[in-house]
Amino acid sequence: MGLMRFLVPDPQRVSAFGLECAYLAAPEGVPWRTWVSWSDPILTCRRDEDDSGNFFVPWFVANRGELMLSTTCLRERREPYLLPVELARGVLNRLRNQLEMWKASGMQVGETAPRLLHEATSHFIRAAVTQATPAESAQAAQLAIEIGLDATDHLTLDYSSQLMAVRRRQTPKLGTLFAGNLETRSPGEDFTRAFRRTFNSAMVQPNWAEIEANAGQRRWESVDDRMEWCADRGYKIVMGPLLDLGRRNTPDWLYLWEGDVDSLEGYIYDHIKHTVERYQGRTHVWLASSRMNALQSLALSEEQRLRLTVGSIDAIRRQDAKTPVIVSFDQPWGDHLGRGDWDLSPLHFADALVRAELGVSGLGLEINWGYWPGGSPERDLLELVRLIDRWSALNLPLIVFLSAPSGDGADPQASFNARPVVPQPSPERQLQQVEKLIAVFSAKPWVHGVVWRQIRDAAPHDFPHGGLFDHGDRAKPALAALAAFRKENLV
Repeated sequence: MGLMRFLVPDPQRVSAFGLECAYLAAPEGVPWRTWVSWSDPILTCRRDEDDSGNFFVPWFVANRGELMLSTTCLRERREPYLLPVELARGVLNRLRNQLEMWKASGMQVGETAPRLLHEATSHFIRAAVTQATPAESAQAAQLAIEIGLDATDHLTLDYSSQLMAVRRRQTPKLGTLFAGNLETRSPGEDFTRAFRRTFNSAMVQPNWAEIEANAGQRRWESVDDRMEWCADRGYKIVMGPLLDLGRRNTPDWLYLWEGDVDSLEGYIYDHIKHTVERYQGRTHVWLASSRMNALQSLALSEEQRLRLTVGSIDAIRRQDAKTPVIVSFDQPWGDHLGRGDWDLSPLHFADALVRAELGVSGLGLEINWGYWPGGSPERDLLELVRLIDRWSALNLPLIVFLSAPSGDGADPQASFNARPVVPQPSPERQLQQVEKLIAVFSAKPWVHGVVWRQIRDAAPHDFPHGGLFDHGDRAKPALAALAAFRKENLV
């Protein structure tokens, strides 16, 4: 078993949440299953492999909270690494490399990012040469991290702005699909006006548990009502996911067949067949399946979930050979691999589908920003760019499915056992995160769509407080920011 140890002079930088989701990963970023233990001031990581790798851990940064940071590639050694120094090295190494790559590609780099990088490097050098006094070294390394992250933000937002400007010179108003999940039947006028200002498309989710509460008896009224509402307003419609085995979407009677995969397949494909037959010709994109790369409510092996995903695509294609079909993937960085026995990372799961040439037209990335478990811990903006670049290697359009918390505490409408892991979540903080996320994702040409997965906190949803309307159906500030972005940049 491989072992790597880290000295943490300031234990408050790593919380219980940080220890829960820290992991070691291969140089290409795929997490290894990792066992993390803490004995003040040493953090110990064990894994089955003994190759060199990167250590990822949520690390407390002033004014940012806990960000998932990583070291550079480290070899195993007897003495522990000083963790703040290695995290600072990782932040500055990624920043320096990306800066040079973007300059070589023609980006006009302003003065701010290089100046901050130079300042951060000075602090890092002091940290690296004073490791004999860990507390002093950690203090300098922390300054290097904080200033380096400021430089990363400046550089990434500047890059996104320039890339968006290039795209808009070619097409003044981009045709990016900008959608909200329409959970509401016959929405009121205030909701309708706000939705139309903000989105140029809509997502309609056919909740199987509602449609077929009793086996063989289907009620389509809720879906029909939403489809009619969209058609009356000329919206393009993303229909799905048709296969989502989360607890809120799975009929209770289906659990009677848990363990009988052949019977499960029959019921699942029959549901998909009836849905496609009913809405074919009115749907512009089929979302075949969602989150099948991660844990579901039914006890299924990884091979069985891949098999069901393939079958869901095939079931759609048998009925409708023309409408684009996409598949979405949960936790696209693969954070969950550090705590489970998995063979396929999200990217490898997607690659298997693409190589099978099943007729997949695009890939969805489920980014539930700032939630754990089941979501993605926050990262710096450069990691968002790097994520899109990695997934674009599969040569298919990408659609990002987003949510972010605006509060904490009890949320009776949330079905996922997840919690916000950001400092003092609020509508204002949700707004700040949304503005940055949308700016980065929408600038990338590979991103053909952005979908806000949860609109109303008052309606049943997955992640707590992730809507754009609160529990009293009052619009949050993030909704107006999305509307302003759409007005300026999109059709």
